Amino acid sequence: MDVEKVVQYRLTTAEGDWVAAEHLLTSDDYPHALFFGYLYLEKVLKARVVRVTGEPAPVSHNLRYLAEKGKLPLSTEQEAFLVRVTE
Repeated sequence: MDVEKVVQYRLTTAEGDWVAAEHLLTSDDYPHALFFGYLYLEKVLKARVVRVTGEPAPVSHNLRYLAEKGKLPLSTEQEAFLVRVTE
């Protein structure tokens, strides 16, 4: 696996999801904006997992778990935020 290629792919597709989330937010389409914001977070966290571990990201949608696998230090508030968004 080419780690940098996978990381760049995840980050590039995440950027597109963020643009979509912003567009949906300005259109007052809050449920879909939240969904694309969630996708953005998931892809960025999976990119980190790949970069830190050198292995494929786990097949999981749990943002707190992905942050943990990516060895991302989180405050209590950040952890609670990821749990809430995953819910």
